[in-house]
Amino acid sequence: DLGVFEADEFVALISIIRRDVGIYEGHVWAKRKTKIEHLASAVSWVVERLIEDLQMRLGYVWIAKKNRPIKKMCTMAGLRFDGATLTDGESHGKPIEWQRFSSYGQEEASH
Repeated sequence: DLGVFEADEFVALISIIRRDVGIYEGHVWAKRKTKIEHLASAVSWVVERLIEDLQMRLGYVWIAKKNRPIKKMCTMAGLRFDGATLTDGESHGKPIEWQRFSSYGQEEASH
């Protein structure tokens, strides 16, 4: 777990779960009105560290399809929608569709 701070105020939490050798799943929680640029920069830094320090081959996050600000943040951080989707849970009585945004380490990016 990594904290993200703006002007000494805790604004977000990035959690990383190792799913397999070289494969990591991330989760991001942020306070409302957190600057998307700062959050994208923090996520990008974490991805770089995972690739360089832990030889990450694949990193991913699941984002609710309707969550445009977080999808924008993922794109700004270098993650891309890879086509994977799933439906899990519900919000206001409707199922939630999730989209997977991924980042590939250098070994996988060349394939």
